[in-house]
Amino acid sequence: MNNSATEFAADSKAWNPRIPTARFVADCDTWIRTFPETEVEVKREEEEAEILCDNKILGRLRKYIIAEGTGKMLFGDVVEVTLLGSFACGYPSQKALMNLLVALYVIVKAVRVIPKYLLEGNKLCMQSCSGDTLEEGDGKYLVIDVGANLTSKKFHRDLDGVIQRAREAGVQKLISTGTSIQSSREGIRLSRLYPQCVYATAGVHPHDAKAWDASSLQELRELAALPECVAIGECGLDFNRNFSPRDVQLDVFKKQVTLAVELQKPLFLHERDANREMLEILSSHRSQLPPTVIHCFTGTREMALQYLELGLYLGLTGYLWKDKSSNGVRSLLTEQLIPLDKLLLETDAPFMFPNFRGAKLPPDVRSALTPSSTVPLDRYCSFSRNEPCSLPLILELVAAFMKKPPHEVALATTFNAIKVFGLRSG
Repeated sequence: MNNSATEFAADSKAWNPRIPTARFVADCDTWIRTFPETEVEVKREEEEAEILCDNKILGRLRKYIIAEGTGKMLFGDVVEVTLLGSFACGYPSQKALMNLLVALYVIVKAVRVIPKYLLEGNKLCMQSCSGDTLEEGDGKYLVIDVGANLTSKKFHRDLDGVIQRAREAGVQKLISTGTSIQSSREGIRLSRLYPQCVYATAGVHPHDAKAWDASSLQELRELAALPECVAIGECGLDFNRNFSPRDVQLDVFKKQVTLAVELQKPLFLHERDANREMLEILSSHRSQLPPTVIHCFTGTREMALQYLELGLYLGLTGYLWKDKSSNGVRSLLTEQLIPLDKLLLETDAPFMFPNFRGAKLPPDVRSALTPSSTVPLDRYCSFSRNEPCSLPLILELVAAFMKKPPHEVALATTFNAIKVFGLRSG
C-alpha cells in the first residue's frame, strides 16, 4: 500500500449503533494518476470525503477489481480498499461508480466512496447468475426488487427459473412479500433456499386481517425476529375492497405498527382509500417510527407529499404504464416531487405487469426503453403473470418520466433498499 494512502474513518456518533464499524483506506492520488483522462474530484468537509468520477471510469474499474482474501479489495495494484466489519457506504453522487454499489450498510456521515457492488461472504462477486460479467456496455442495471410475491402459487412450478431470470436481468436481490402468517413463513423458507438473494417480510395484509387470532401477534413477533425477515408487512389498510371489516383492519394494523416500533423493524405498507386513517396511525408514532415504505404507491400528489413529509419511502411499480391522472404518480415524477433518496422500485410480481406497448404510455417514454429491459418482458412476462425480471423496465419507465439517466435512478434506489432493509451480503 502506498504511504500516501489516506484513511477515511466514520464518525461513530453518526452511526446507527446496530451497524458494524467499517473504514476505507484509499490512495486517492494514485487513483487520479491511474485514470488521467477521467475527471476526478476529491472533496473534504467536516470529516466527510467524497470521490466523484466521470462515467468513463466505470468500465475500467470493473476490469481492475479483484478480491484477495478477506477484507481487502484492490483496484489493480494501485488502490487498496480495506474493509473492517461489514462494508458500509454512504450516498454517492450520480457520477460515483454507478454500477459498483455494494449491497451493504450505510454510513450516514462519513466516506462516500463506493468501489464495488456485490460480495459473496468476504469474496467479491461481479458476475450475474449466468456467469456473465457485467460490463459497461451490456445494458444491465444492478437493481433490487423490494416487493415480489414469490410465495404466490403462480410461481410454485418454476421459482428457480423466475429467480434465475431476475438475476440475469440485473436484479441482484429480491424481497418476498408476506401477506399472512403462512405466506410469511414460506417467505422465510425461500430466503433460506436462496441465501443472500431472497429476503422476506412478515406481516398480515388488510385482506387477511379477518384471520387474525389470539396467537397471531406472537407468531408474527417470532417471524419478525428472524434474521431473514427484513420488514414487517405487507400490512396496512384497504378501504377500497374491504375484504376484512374496517374496524378489524384498523386493530390489526395498529398492532403491527406497534410491533415494528418495538422491534425497530422497517414497515412495508399497503394503503387504498385509507390515506387519512393511515396518516393518523403513523403520525402517532412519528418520533419512533422505523424506516417505512408505502408499497406500490398509486395515490395522488397530495398523498405522496403527506407521506414524504412524514419521512416515508414510496415504492413504484409497473402501474406507471397506465396512470394518466394529472395528479398521479407520473406527475410526481415529471415534476421531480419524489426525491431520489425516498424512492424504491418493485415489481409486485406476479401482479402489476408493466405494459410498455400500451397506448397510454407517452411516445417519448416508450422510446427511452432499451432491448435489454423489453426482451425479458416479452419473453417471460404477461398480464396474468408478471416476473421480477421486469424490474429493469420499471426502472427505465421511472427514469424516463423523471428525465434522469437510468443508471442514476438504479444507483439511488438500490442504495435506498440497502439502507431501509439493511440488506447484507455476508
